[in-house]
Amino acid sequence: MLAHHEEIQCLDEPSLPIGLYRGTRPLINEVELSAGLTAVVFTDGIVHAGSRYGEAMDVPACLHTLLDEEEPSSQMIADSLLNYALKLDHDRPCDDLSVVVLRVMSNVGDNIRRMWVRLPLED
Repeated sequence: MLAHHEEIQCLDEPSLPIGLYRGTRPLINEVELSAGLTAVVFTDGIVHAGSRYGEAMDVPACLHTLLDEEEPSSQMIADSLLNYALKLDHDRPCDDLSVVVLRVMSNVGDNIRRMWVRLPLED
């Protein structure tokens, strides 16, 4: 899903899983990077959150609401989507819930690129 200012675009073209069949190629969408662009990638567990309880998660509407706030961080967007999905699933998700958020911001600060990744592993 891509968001740029007020416009939200779902990149939901059907595709085959990569690695299961010989010769399968990924779908590629090229987008020009510009300030204000937000890319959100998530697993189907997010889309189906709440389905056991007759509820549904409208990810574009959630994203639109989050982006209405003043410059939310990538972390805030990811955490909000995950927390809402967990709430719809009554804290018992039936599928994995993963969200990746990338925001392209205007150049402010020290011109150093930073990336933060956290991958919790259970022993």
